[in-house]
Amino acid sequence: MADPGTPGGIHIATGLEHNEVGLPSYTSANHEAMQDKRFRKLKGVVHDVAPAEVDTGGVAGMADLGLIAWGSTIGVVREALQRLRAQGYKVKGFYPKLLHPLPAQQFEDFGASCKRLLLPEVNFQGQLAHFVRAETSLRPESYTICGGMPFTPEMIVTRVKEILA
Repeated sequence: MADPGTPGGIHIATGLEHNEVGLPSYTSANHEAMQDKRFRKLKGVVHDVAPAEVDTGGVAGMADLGLIAWGSTIGVVREALQRLRAQGYKVKGFYPKLLHPLPAQQFEDFGASCKRLLLPEVNFQGQLAHFVRAETSLRPESYTICGGMPFTPEMIVTRVKEILA
């Protein structure tokens, strides 16, 4: 069997744990060492990725509400924030670049600048909201839709107004 990357070679990948030299290993000591190695690498990722974008829109100090958005929901939230600010609402946005491992301190810092948090997600369970609650002291309100269509800015604006009424 050829080493990975050898032109014309064949490499077989297995689901088995391997030791430092690439041989299958069934020992619990090796499994623990490899888990430690993987998770050490993951911890470093938080420092290697660009920090989350914080969209204050000129709101200084404490916002009445902060919106946390990721992926395709970011554009909709940006537009909703512009509309809300034009109507006098003190709202901010937070757009993380990394979800796992969660950059918990970045989330905490943003949360400290908002009285309340709303996390809109296009999924049934609000997975990111659950993850944020598990990994931080924050308790964002989850707002989910799962009908196969994305949020619209109007949906976000309406929900924010309901919360702040």
